Amino acid sequence: SILGGELLINGKTYPVTIHRSGNSWSWSCALTSELPSGQHDYTVTIRDSWGNVTIQTKRRKCLM
Repeated sequence: SILGGELLINGKTYPVTIHRSGNSWSWSCALTSELPSGQHDYTVTIRDSWGNVTIQTKRRKCLM
């Protein structure tokens, strides 16, 4: 089972909430500070109870 994870974006780390729907998983995160407009690289790290770690890095555009 999934234990949790974190989001690293703009030099800050935030906890993520894991959502399960059947065999699909997704995550969400509440940022506590605003991101400036523009491109942002982010990394999501998810850990499960068996010690497996999944890391995904992407770039997204943020319009404020």
